[in-house]
Amino acid sequence: MRSPPQDAIRLADAARERYAVYAYSRYWQRETIAGATAVVVGAGALGNEVVKNLVLLGWGRIAVVDFDRVEAANLTRSVFFRPSDVGSGIPKAVALAVRAGELNPDARIRPVCADVNGGLGLGWLCQADVVLGCLDNRLARLAINAMAQRAQTPWVDGAIAELDGSVAVYLPGQGACYRCTLGRADWQQISHRRSCAWKEHQAWQLGKVATTPTIASVIGAMQVQEALKLLHGLPVQPGTKLHFLGAVNEADRTVYARRPDCVAHEAWGDVVELPLGSAHATLHDLLSAAAPHLPGTPAELCLTRDAIAALTCPGCGRRISLRPPRRVLAAGADRCPDCRLELQSPELLPVLAASDYGAFTLRELGVPLWDVVQVADDAGNTRAFELAGDRPW
Repeated sequence: MRSPPQDAIRLADAARERYAVYAYSRYWQRETIAGATAVVVGAGALGNEVVKNLVLLGWGRIAVVDFDRVEAANLTRSVFFRPSDVGSGIPKAVALAVRAGELNPDARIRPVCADVNGGLGLGWLCQADVVLGCLDNRLARLAINAMAQRAQTPWVDGAIAELDGSVAVYLPGQGACYRCTLGRADWQQISHRRSCAWKEHQAWQLGKVATTPTIASVIGAMQVQEALKLLHGLPVQPGTKLHFLGAVNEADRTVYARRPDCVAHEAWGDVVELPLGSAHATLHDLLSAAAPHLPGTPAELCLTRDAIAALTCPGCGRRISLRPPRRVLAAGADRCPDCRLELQSPELLPVLAASDYGAFTLRELGVPLWDVVQVADDAGNTRAFELAGDRPW
């Protein structure tokens, strides 16, 4: 039986062209990859492998997100870190971006030194073709999942533990999202940690396990391959987790059901671009710019994560008011100045009214760079706005 006709392959000059070998693939589209944007969340062992693969492929724009700094333990698992990074104070995202840029100068790599739970602007995800999660805890995955759903951007989650790992693709509107996959035991652990998540030094200590560079290589490669398939319109299996069992070199799949009542499935719809930046624009500036796009009078900034307005000392009963309110308290800032006891009973605000906080800059109110925010008018209508004045590319 004769094979069906196929498109011709352009044979590139391997001695002259950097990406010549890829031209032998029938699905490969160099222009598509060169123009693509990826957001890699997590710059540890898995993040190093993912960025390495993206850079070797010639991925056009890569944002690397991490709030941590390089430690000695990272050197055994992370290909881009060096002994000179340890103790230097250099953020992981910066070290990774610099070294990856040396590997392939064609790639435009941006370090984003922020945590994902309130410190990463949604604009990064809105402008991305794919998000790759290289995280080590459930709280961070929940945050990325919610942001990806709002931005309607696909994300590929990777997880590693000793010899094993897993990969899952989550497509907004198709199949289960990450939140849909969590069971009762997962939520018990999350609830225990979430009760203290307003304290910066405790917010990320959930689900950390031992990892090796070998399993990071395996899972990181699988994640980028899924990203390539998404970019080229090839079939993927949304809401399905592939489990790789390194001890026996086997793999199996779990197909999760999409939960129709899952609160993470909210999409923000059309986003209006505003020429504002969070560092200089005040809440009054934002509401004024939003006015032409809402039927009523803009009155409040809706928060995706409640802000802390006040705390109470359990010893002396003193109420510590925070102005402006904070999303997270840094270590040492959660104690009574008189009793030195740990402050408790945080008073949380879901919205910030112009009458109370209009003069504060958006950054002072906890809005990160290049965020997408929701504004509500006095009739209860809401609209999403991108702070396009912060765009880095």
